[in-house]
Amino acid sequence: MARSLQIPQYSAGTIAVGALSGGVYPVTGVGTAFLSPDGVSGWTIGVGDMLICGNAFGIVSAISSATSLSLVYWSGGVVAAGASYAINRLSGMASQAIAGLMQQLLATASAAAITAGSINGATVGLTAPAAGAFSSLAAPAFTGDSGSGGAAGLVPAPGAGSAAGGQTLLASGSWGVSPYGWNGAGSVNKFRNGQMDVAQRGTSGTVASGTTAYTLDGWMISAAGASAAWQQQWDTGGTYADSLVVSAASGLLACSLIQRIESYVADDLLPGWIGVGPPAITVQFTIVNDSSSTITPTLSTGYPSARDNFGTVVTDLAPVSLQSVPVGAVSVVAYTFVPSANIVKGYQISLNFGSQLNASSGWVQITHADVRATAGLPTGVNSSPPTPEYLSIGLEMVRSQRYYNWLALPSAVFRGYQAASNSIDFYLTIPPMRATPSLATVGAWTTSNVAAWGAVPIGFAQIDISAQATATGALSLTSPSNGGFTLSSEL
Repeated sequence: MARSLQIPQYSAGTIAVGALSGGVYPVTGVGTAFLSPDGVSGWTIGVGDMLICGNAFGIVSAISSATSLSLVYWSGGVVAAGASYAINRLSGMASQAIAGLMQQLLATASAAAITAGSINGATVGLTAPAAGAFSSLAAPAFTGDSGSGGAAGLVPAPGAGSAAGGQTLLASGSWGVSPYGWNGAGSVNKFRNGQMDVAQRGTSGTVASGTTAYTLDGWMISAAGASAAWQQQWDTGGTYADSLVVSAASGLLACSLIQRIESYVADDLLPGWIGVGPPAITVQFTIVNDSSSTITPTLSTGYPSARDNFGTVVTDLAPVSLQSVPVGAVSVVAYTFVPSANIVKGYQISLNFGSQLNASSGWVQITHADVRATAGLPTGVNSSPPTPEYLSIGLEMVRSQRYYNWLALPSAVFRGYQAASNSIDFYLTIPPMRATPSLATVGAWTTSNVAAWGAVPIGFAQIDISAQATATGALSLTSPSNGGFTLSSEL
């Protein structure tokens, strides 16, 4: 009778597995019944059945007695007596075919190396210096692994500054930082909204002469001599991402793009420097020059006199010239330098255009802003900065709302019942902000049976809307279609 493939494992007693001898591995059992393992059916263990012990397995080649059998192949080493095991009993035809194939393969290998044709164009050979024993699998080098075009199993060595720049081996076969921010090092770029994606205040505006004002989230523009118009430019050409466009204007004698970095974030630019001084950091931008002349921007930095209080900014890096950007060009400008240890108080970074936008037409576009620690890189103008890192717009929005939150409440209705002259409070929970924010109400709200109302922040994660009843009864407070609140804890 043929045996079924569904016969269960046999695992009675314990075994020991000896070293290779005469081309087989001896197995000695205690409390086993290898010749008649099944007291009911009468089926026996067959040649080709698989023995498993721990993480190793072997193929049965012969059964000598109730306590002795041999393996034609064994993937492990010597096993001491008392080991648990299991034998998977296969169908008779399947087990005999497996055992026969293993015996034929080993017999051939005992004489010489086996040539097994080719794999993806590479010849593969098996060498056997002793009968029944394989020592190695030799595979000549071939090209095309993982798209790198290099030799099989080989990767390029990291270059100078690769580790400092937070670089990893990319799918292209080169070292760099993933542009999507998932490079294994966490968020190494300490600019927020470096790709100019988030625009909670709107996508365009004007900064008056003599003032400094926020534009796209995180970014301020300072203008002198004339107003500076700005807008967010969506990537339609595929050559650069979202960008902040600053227009030239007649009489625009000075114009700078500024970001202030919170102390809790800025101190991450000093990893492991305690006792040895701060490491170098690298600041970079991508600039598109759509003005009428070559532009050479400068970079300057400073830190607040008190932690996160930028009322007074102490100069750290005096203005230094960056790379020139020709008319019509898309260029990366970057500079590496060692900052002051006072960076732990916070940091201000300025990209300055001076009077180079003093013209009746034209503009510049700025994107791919990146600042990170780059210990070991040479200081000065950097022609090969790390690949910019930026987060998805969803993650950038969360990070941006720590500092500014446009809480839209279109046509929201708050209803309650209260006695005359008494107040009722409605509480809104918001994403936690950097500090207790300033709050402004947006839109003309309408009321019913409300003598007075107002909204104030409570701590950094809640708003209290309080409405006083004119008379005892129901009252309501309704926001317009464009209504809501703006909350700011900007630096």
